[in-house]
Amino acid sequence: MTLRDEAAERSLELLHRALHTAGYVASPSDEHYASIWGRDAAMSCLGASRSQDPVLIGGVEATLHTLAELSTPLGQVPDVFWPDRGYWDWGEGGTTDATAWLVIALAEHVEATGREAVAAELWPSVERALRWLRYQDVTGTGLVASPAGGDWMDGTVRRAGRVFHVNVLYWWAATGAARLAARLGMAAPLDPAPISTAIDGLYWPSIGSDLADLSIADYPDGTVAEFPHPLAAREYQRLIVPDRRHHVALVSFGQFVDRCDVLAESLAIASGLVEGERAATVLDYLDEADCAEPYPSRTWPEPFVAGEPRGLLDSGADALQDPRWRNPPGSYHNGGIWPYIGGAHAVAAVTAGRNERAEELLDGVAAANQLDDWGFHEWIQVPSGEPHGAPDQAWNAGAYLWAYSMISGGG
Repeated sequence: MTLRDEAAERSLELLHRALHTAGYVASPSDEHYASIWGRDAAMSCLGASRSQDPVLIGGVEATLHTLAELSTPLGQVPDVFWPDRGYWDWGEGGTTDATAWLVIALAEHVEATGREAVAAELWPSVERALRWLRYQDVTGTGLVASPAGGDWMDGTVRRAGRVFHVNVLYWWAATGAARLAARLGMAAPLDPAPISTAIDGLYWPSIGSDLADLSIADYPDGTVAEFPHPLAAREYQRLIVPDRRHHVALVSFGQFVDRCDVLAESLAIASGLVEGERAATVLDYLDEADCAEPYPSRTWPEPFVAGEPRGLLDSGADALQDPRWRNPPGSYHNGGIWPYIGGAHAVAAVTAGRNERAEELLDGVAAANQLDDWGFHEWIQVPSGEPHGAPDQAWNAGAYLWAYSMISGGG
C-alpha cells in the first residue's frame, strides 16, 4: 500500500472517530476540540461526502442539520457547539465564515451524493444564511465585512474588514446555493456574478481600475461618487503593479494588506472563482514562495513581525495568549503549516489542470498527517517541521480525502 492510500484509510478511520451523533467534532482526542466548529466540520464534510461510506455520509447530514438548527432566526451559524454540554456560541468577536461554510458544505454534499432531499429540507436555512451574509455588506460594495477574528484566524494574527478569504467563501456559497436552487426548481437567493466582479476589482488592483467603481449605489446621472476616501484611493493606486502575483489579503478602511493568504488563494481556485491565467499566476507564486515546504501548506509565505506596517500580528495580545495559541514566526496562524490548507492547495492544483503538482502536494499532506505516528496534528512549525497543536484534527482528514478524491478522479 502506498503512503497516499494509507493516508486515505487513516483519514477515514479518523472521521469515524470524530463522528458524534450531532456531527463531526474538530478532534475526538482533545477536550477543547471535542466540539463542532462550523468551519472545521464543513471541511470534514468535504471529504466525508466523497467517501462513499454511508456512515460518514450520514455524519455529514447530521452536521448540516445541527448547524442549521442552531443558527439564529436571522440565519447566522454559530462558531462552535459542544454537543455533550449542549452549549454553543458565536465567538468573542463574532463569526462570519461559518454561515458561508454551511451552504458550501451542503452544496458540495449534494453534488457528491445526489441527495437532493437533504437540500430540500435545509433550503430555508440556505436562504436565511445568504440573506444574513448579504447584510454583512456594510460598505455598499457588494462584499462581506468581518469583525476581528471573525473567521478561522481567530487568534492574535487578527484580520477585520473586507477579508479576501471570507469573500471567497461568500461567492462559493452563493454559487452553491444557485446550483441547489436549479436542482430544486427554486429561485437562486443571490446572484454570484456581482460578487465575483467586486472581488476581482478590490483584491486584484489592475491598470485602468477605479476603486470608486465598486460602489453599488444607484447615483443619478451626472453625480460624481465621493467614495472611496482619498486614503483608500491612493493605497489602491499604489498597489496597481504590472507583475501582481496574488490577491490582496484584506481591506480595512484605507489599509490594504497586500500579503498572500494561501488558504484563500487555494479555495478561490478550487471553487472555480479564480481560473485560467490568473490561477496559473497564483499557483506559480505559491510554488516559488515555498508555501508547501517542508510540508503543504503555510498560512502565509512569510510570517508577520511585531510592529511592521500593515501587519496583522497583535503582539500585545499575543503576549497574553495561552501558549498553545501564540504566534511567533513560523507558528500557528503566523506562517505555520496546516495540513488542511495543504489539502485545499492540492485541490487547487488539480482544478487548474496541474495533476503532477497536485499529486506531489497530496503526498506531502499524507506525510504531514503521518507525523507522530499518524498524529494528524493541527499545525507544523516552520522551519523545524515539528508537529504542534491538538492531534487527530478531523479537518485534516476531510481535506485530505477531498483532495484524494479529486486527484483520483472521483470528482
